[in-house]
Amino acid sequence: MRIGSLGVPGLSPDLRAVVVASVVAHAFDTAFTSSIGARPPLLYLLLCCSASLALSLGTAAIASWLVSPALARPAWVLVNAGVICAPAAALAAAAVVVALAPNNRLLSSASGGIREGVALSSGFCLAFLVWPEVLSHIPGAPATGSTPFDLLMLLAFGGAVLLLPGHPEQRRRLPSLPHPIPILIALLLVACGLPASWTRFGPRAQVPRFDSSSEGVIQDPLPTVLLLVLDTVRADHLSAYGYGRRTSPSVERLLATERWSVLFPMAFSPGTWTLPAHASLLTGELPSVHGVQAESVYGTGTARHVAIRVERTLPELLQQRGYRTFAVLANGMLFLMNELEHGFHGVNKPLHARPLRGPGEMLRRRVVPELFASSFKPYPSASAVNAALLSFLDGCLPGPCFALANYMEAHSPYLPEAACRDRFAQDRGQFHTGPVSIRQDVRQIGFLKDRYDEEICALDRALGELLEGLEARQVLGRSWVFITSDHGESFGEHGATEHGTSVYSEQTRIPLIVVPPRGVDLPAREEPVTLLDVAATIAAISGVPAFGVGRDLRREQRSPVGAQIEFFGDPRPFRATLHGPLAATPARAVVRDGFKLIEYPSRRELYSLAADPGESRDLSRELVDVADQLAPSLPPLRRQDTGSAGGGRELSDAEARSLRALGYAE
Repeated sequence: MRIGSLGVPGLSPDLRAVVVASVVAHAFDTAFTSSIGARPPLLYLLLCCSASLALSLGTAAIASWLVSPALARPAWVLVNAGVICAPAAALAAAAVVVALAPNNRLLSSASGGIREGVALSSGFCLAFLVWPEVLSHIPGAPATGSTPFDLLMLLAFGGAVLLLPGHPEQRRRLPSLPHPIPILIALLLVACGLPASWTRFGPRAQVPRFDSSSEGVIQDPLPTVLLLVLDTVRADHLSAYGYGRRTSPSVERLLATERWSVLFPMAFSPGTWTLPAHASLLTGELPSVHGVQAESVYGTGTARHVAIRVERTLPELLQQRGYRTFAVLANGMLFLMNELEHGFHGVNKPLHARPLRGPGEMLRRRVVPELFASSFKPYPSASAVNAALLSFLDGCLPGPCFALANYMEAHSPYLPEAACRDRFAQDRGQFHTGPVSIRQDVRQIGFLKDRYDEEICALDRALGELLEGLEARQVLGRSWVFITSDHGESFGEHGATEHGTSVYSEQTRIPLIVVPPRGVDLPAREEPVTLLDVAATIAAISGVPAFGVGRDLRREQRSPVGAQIEFFGDPRPFRATLHGPLAATPARAVVRDGFKLIEYPSRRELYSLAADPGESRDLSRELVDVADQLAPSLPPLRRQDTGSAGGGRELSDAEARSLRALGYAE
């Protein structure tokens, strides 16, 4: 026989309903996913559609052939719900279809299965795609994956099924209800237009535009300042810093072509992970002063928003001086700082592509996980950050403009783009994305280090594209450009992995390249500098001579205390289990006069960075006098009261999912 409108010979109404349901569900999944993220690649969508249709139809056909045609649609529900929720909940969803269907039929087949397929997929999408997103943003709602969460989804699905058109007898009982299919389709269309902020960690503010006659702009000719933070990039993995692999040709080219640019060989972060380092960059103060510490974020057992304990941040100062300020941030962790937006005219987190949720994505993830993996990183791409930054400059210039841009390519998971993938990885048979852990063997850690270098390569390519865009806009030659990082990354050195787990140089020594306007001389420095100096220099460029405790890098002056580093330890037990016992051990350090002194609660270590940059030989017993001379320069490592430092609000389920994807939470 031939099935009318579909033109598929021999296909029963039940299987035809499954085909229609699969196509409609995939189309909605694509539209809804694109509404809360960037559009996935077209080839990926075609692959998932084909795999989803094959799996759904195959499962339904087997159930129909072995048992009864009436099980075709419950089998479709079972397969699709199994991707989203626990197996028990998926079985329960299939049981709901059977239990609520008169005479074991979900719907009549009067329309040959087409109407039934549309209705079934509509109810499924509303219950299993839209409703979970709603729940994840309701304060106090059950967390994703919990039993109460699955029960609420089942209730929503049961309610949707009850609205579907059943037998004439069922419709006669509810004569006043309008036809449900148009209602369901309308609800799906509304759902696709829901605000993208539903699943976004941080705001997606419009890139601010400025009129040339904007009030508040002072008459002094102030230069544009760009602060580019290459998140998680350690200095000794850049070829510009002498690394054996050519990971940063764009940076090298910049240093060669812009002869006024300066590379600082001994730059350090005052913190060892994202929040304290960025807070120091925005305040010019040590973590002991601004209060953004692991204890203030995680002290209650779950992550919460945190307050910066300073009167004025760098962007606030610049805004008062007449700057138009903007931040484009790829790292959602930064939005935990309550005062982040103070002083910025706009804070933007670009969209990133998200994988679909249907069985096609399940098959891709399990069979060929490396295929399209780099398209679905849990953070915006460097290209998206570049686009937002350049858009801001287009609306801001002639300025003066200040922009902070955060790039996440070097942060786990390590999924380098095709142009750099396999450039350094020797063991290409592996597929492991990180984060790196002390539980992994040498082979796995070595592979992740290779992938880390490939991510730096990809980030460098994007940086080169940005520099070309700046040059095309004639920005590069008349602006201050600071290229730095917030911290590095450990790959088993000193028994620690990842970041926020030690104060050794693999986590605290960062790149710093400063490109002044052409014709402006900037003194080169061999002595240690820090992010505090970057903040002070940017403030001085705007005409404020003193900001925080850093130095103006444009002036020849030596720090009396050197580079100070603070790590308060992480209160979460799993961090020490995954990344080494040092993760739970507070430590402070100072780099001065070619030495680095580290102090733990029960011991201290001393290293000569010139002779031993890898910090492998402790000299604290041999050079006691040197250690004693450096000890007064150690930072205070003073804990703030977590009750007053914390922002008070714990994370929503969507925010927690974002942190888990980046390795910040279990």
